[in-house]
Amino acid sequence: MDKLRLWAWITLGAGIVLFFGGGGIGGVEGGGVSALGLLCIVATIVLWITVAVRAAKSGAVKRSARSAADQRSAMLYGEPYGAQPAATTSPASSAAPAPSAVPAPSAPAPSAAPAPSAAPAPSAAPPQPVVGAPPAPPAAQPAPPRAAKPALKPYRLLGGTYPSTEVEGEFARTDAIVKAIGRRPKRDEEIILEDVAAYLIPEPSNRYDANAVMVVINSQHVGYLGRDDAAVYQPVLTPIVEAGFAPEVNARLWVVAREQWEDRRKLKIHANVRVALDAPHLLLPLNDPPAAPYSILPTGRALQLTGEENHLDVLTDYVNHEGDGYALGTLTIAHAARAGAKDSVEASIDGQVVGKLSTASSEHFIPTIRHLEMQGMAAAAWLRVKGSQISVQVTVQAAKAHEIPEAWFKAPQTIPSLHGDAPRPEPMWGD
Repeated sequence: MDKLRLWAWITLGAGIVLFFGGGGIGGVEGGGVSALGLLCIVATIVLWITVAVRAAKSGAVKRSARSAADQRSAMLYGEPYGAQPAATTSPASSAAPAPSAVPAPSAPAPSAAPAPSAAPAPSAAPPQPVVGAPPAPPAAQPAPPRAAKPALKPYRLLGGTYPSTEVEGEFARTDAIVKAIGRRPKRDEEIILEDVAAYLIPEPSNRYDANAVMVVINSQHVGYLGRDDAAVYQPVLTPIVEAGFAPEVNARLWVVAREQWEDRRKLKIHANVRVALDAPHLLLPLNDPPAAPYSILPTGRALQLTGEENHLDVLTDYVNHEGDGYALGTLTIAHAARAGAKDSVEASIDGQVVGKLSTASSEHFIPTIRHLEMQGMAAAAWLRVKGSQISVQVTVQAAKAHEIPEAWFKAPQTIPSLHGDAPRPEPMWGD
């Protein structure tokens, strides 16, 4: 476009010089008019027409692209690109205000001195209603204050260690992303936040997708789960929010500022957000935490239990439809029946034994169990339950005594109860 304008100005200048310079090459004798100059002027007109047509087409393309961005943004997260939330007004504030009464001017008091025993003037009688007049409208009452929503407590979802699930709609929420990272990046500067907490909040009121799930980082709405992912995960996330908790996962946030191709003086924010999500059936435990005081051991390498085949009547109640899930169990010391034999560790779910560790593996957990017993707490650990109605395998996923970090000893590690008195998920084969 700029080159066309440059050539238009060049041909215009050349045409003026040749047109009025006269003489010579193909010109009209004595008239001072040059055919070459006339040709340059015609070329100038054609170039300027071309510039105008291309400018009109460019404007139409930009408007079309902006309209497409609006539609894509609305489909993703329920509001047009760059739109501001509509101001909410109460019915009382939207009504036209009543005109204020203008007080009548009072007459000046006479200058005569008042009588010494002047009685106070009687108070004015209240105005009497006029017969047949319509009733006066009731005085406008102020709108009651909106009740503040209780803050949701974080609830850490199980599994999902690496952020691999893409978040959509970041391009329309760059201002919120900049607030989430704390500052605006410089030109070509990349800012990466690893293992940052992200909260997944269902948004069933979204008019474009009733399954929408917002992604919130540092109190900023940075995007949405994709439509397909939201349809799968929202049924799992909704009960958590209804119980007063905010589902929490790990997230990775990448932000960079680049030059805009249409105006290099301005910087455009580009962002990518990913969250760590395991399969839906692995996000929540199969049971509630113990009623007695307890502390959950840190996650460690999986160790196989033995003797699960002797407890199928218990374990089959904890096998879900996918045949894979996590239960929160407790570890206790099973003392040897005969002298000289070593103690072992039994694993239980909701007070019912489901298997035991080998004596060699038990030695790595007995010190931790005894430490918690001295504190009046039970040793809890995550048990992964896999199987079917005829065979179930259970692994203990807990850190050994020498692997426990110092921070674990500062306070008990617990999780809130989500199920309450509600029954556990139905077994995969029914009753």
